[in-house]
Amino acid sequence: MSRKLLLACIAIVAVLFSANFISCSKSSPAPSPGPGNPCAGVTISVSATSTAANCTNNGTLTITASGGSSGFTYKLNAGGTYQLSNVFSNLMPGNYTVFAKNASGCEGSAAALVSSTSVISVTATSTPAMNCVNDGTITATATGGTGFSYKLNAGGTYQASNVFTGLATGSYTVFAKEAGGCEASTNVNVGANNSISVSASSTRVTNCQTNGTVTITASGSTGFTYKLNAGGTYQASNMFSNLTAGNYTAFAKDGSGCENSVAVTVSANNTITVSNNVAAASKCSNNGMITVNAGGSTGFTYKLGAGGIYQASNIFAALAAGNYNTFAKDQFGCEQSAAATITINTTAGSLFTNVKNLLAAKCISCHSGPSPAAGRDWTVDCQIVDFSALINQRAVVIGDMPQGGPMLTPAEKAIITNWVNAGAKFTD
Repeated sequence: MSRKLLLACIAIVAVLFSANFISCSKSSPAPSPGPGNPCAGVTISVSATSTAANCTNNGTLTITASGGSSGFTYKLNAGGTYQLSNVFSNLMPGNYTVFAKNASGCEGSAAALVSSTSVISVTATSTPAMNCVNDGTITATATGGTGFSYKLNAGGTYQASNVFTGLATGSYTVFAKEAGGCEASTNVNVGANNSISVSASSTRVTNCQTNGTVTITASGSTGFTYKLNAGGTYQASNMFSNLTAGNYTAFAKDGSGCENSVAVTVSANNTITVSNNVAAASKCSNNGMITVNAGGSTGFTYKLGAGGIYQASNIFAALAAGNYNTFAKDQFGCEQSAAATITINTTAGSLFTNVKNLLAAKCISCHSGPSPAAGRDWTVDCQIVDFSALINQRAVVIGDMPQGGPMLTPAEKAIITNWVNAGAKFTD
């Protein structure tokens, strides 16, 4: 074989060998992976069975797990500690999360519930307290558990018996507790066998005397005694006399000590009303007036102030401004009062104003200032009123005023005369 032919054969063999090597590599299985996550693709299945708790810490959870390698450990809730045992006991009723972890550290979880076995209910019946003494009873009946004990009210002590005796009338709360500690309660009332009814009637006080009466009527029992008001004394008679008008409480008590009461009013046949009509006092004059009006009876007399003296007239005059009390008393001695206030009328009358203007024109030079003649200042309203008689005497009757000047004309004198004849008051 020539050298060229040999080289050609070698080249062909080399090409054929290369093509066959690539085809084997694609069909080979992938190489095994190196070290990595042992839980990749692993699913841990967890479930739990429970036994219920009967109001104490005695529930249980049993965990079952599968998936991945064996060698499981178990725990309760995220903060728990893994243990070999798959049983958890002494559990309260409630919701839990159970966890399982295999030997490779692969973990799974599931929700679990511990329920309660006991649903306690309690009922109670009572017998009434007899004759208003403490001999009522309560009998309790409980269901939904075993080994019950019983007590009355929250502060009571549990006892084996479901019967409570020696009870007064009133409302109670009955409790029942079963052996596991489950508790329930109900309300019950102890009544009374005597239901006393009390009513009362009255007669009115007449003529403001102490002669009203109250008569008490009681039913629902026997052997009654009676009294008026809480501080009174029981008596055999149901009638109370010689009473003043007012409000009372009537009591009745039976032979067993059962008591009841009712309100009663003793009224009066005379209801006196008093009102006042008031006239204001004018400035510089004690001429206020009160007219008393009384009703509700007859034969009235009247007085001003508590220390006053009763009089037939209902008019009180010549009064200064101020506060007063008026009284009216009827023929039977019934009395009533009312307040009255007299004010001051500060509006000057036209006649007074004319006189004041006349004095200012004719006499002011002598009767004003710090040292007026004879101490009389005609610029002061009340001095003009107080000396009205003197002004009339000197300027009109005698006619010698004003001194040192022309006497008043008849028209000017008439100004003073008209005011004096009207009453010579500030408001005239």
